[in-house]
Amino acid sequence: TSADSADADGDGSTNQSEYAAGTNPNIATDVFKILTSTRTNGNFTVTAAGKASRSYVLERRASLDTGSWTTVSSTGPLASDGTTILSDSSAPAGSAFYRLRVSAP
Repeated sequence: TSADSADADGDGSTNQSEYAAGTNPNIATDVFKILTSTRTNGNFTVTAAGKASRSYVLERRASLDTGSWTTVSSTGPLASDGTTILSDSSAPAGSAFYRLRVSAP
């Protein structure tokens, strides 16, 4: 089925989400994935499988359910598929919540 909210390949991502991520909605193994996330000496780094022509934004906020998301790093649009790395060089000493957004052109 081709509806935006459908999940034709059963991988848990809607067709609309797969379009935004640049993945194939008919191949269950082609999914947006974060490969690693690490925190070292005040730096938080995320590595993801990037897709050509997509842009990526790493955002942070202090609370999971309240407050505004702050952009801490961005890249793209990417010229080709490959690993993309985004970092927060001023990660807070305490806890923080992060999300990685991907967008289509």
